[in-house]
Amino acid sequence: RCALNGEGEGLVILAEEQTNGRGRRGRSFYSPDGSGIYMSVLFRPKPEISQDVVLITTAASVAVCRAIRDVLSQEPQIKWVNDVYLNGKKICGILTEAVSDFESGRIDTVVVGIGINYHAPKEGYPDEIKEIAGTVCAEDEKIPRNELVAAIIENLCKLYQDLPDKSFMEDYRKW
Repeated sequence: RCALNGEGEGLVILAEEQTNGRGRRGRSFYSPDGSGIYMSVLFRPKPEISQDVVLITTAASVAVCRAIRDVLSQEPQIKWVNDVYLNGKKICGILTEAVSDFESGRIDTVVVGIGINYHAPKEGYPDEIKEIAGTVCAEDEKIPRNELVAAIIENLCKLYQDLPDKSFMEDYRKW
């Protein structure tokens, strides 16, 4: 809604929970109250980088991995383009959506949604995901979420500016 209402580039929306979280192909994304980091970042690509916008999900994956490495001193892995794993468990899903101008075909707006399992929900994970879902922090760890959020946003904004250079692709392949 904010994108359609003309909000400016760089708007970040954080939520304590998502009541209707979703991933690729309309799959649901379990995002209970108080256990995750759920954010959306709004971009309005300039015409000269619009052809590179398809790489923004890749850049977001690298931004999350860099932040986890720098803030938590852990080495995550990227599974294909939009999932981040830690110790063999999925800890993050990324969904990128775009709004384009029908007549020109130009992408006007991109919203990058990032959902991170910060720590396990009190009630545990649902049966269908409990074997694959992981967390970035153990229950007793006291790493400030804001520090991780700030690092993700900082990395994502820098990589967004570097989209035409594709300088992040080496890190993407490494992770």
